[in-house]
Amino acid sequence: MPQLIRTNLLELRRRRPRTAILLLGLWPREDVPRTVERHEIGAVNALISKCADDRIRYADLGGRLAMVSSVALMVFTQASMSGV
Repeated sequence: MPQLIRTNLLELRRRRPRTAILLLGLWPREDVPRTVERHEIGAVNALISKCADDRIRYADLGGRLAMVSSVALMVFTQASMSGV
């Protein structure tokens, strides 16, 4: 799979040599984290991240999104419990 992604990225770079490329990792699929799925997503992202080089940037926002989701859930739960 990473080789196919890399091939597509190289073709994109060939067609648009001055274009900045940002390759994003997979995002969490659900609000409630499941350990097995998180490990699978992490493994895929580890492979995808190897496609980055000096002109292709890789970013994994999954952990940040999960953290924001958890905070939003906590705030919502606290508001619900306080009757707001």
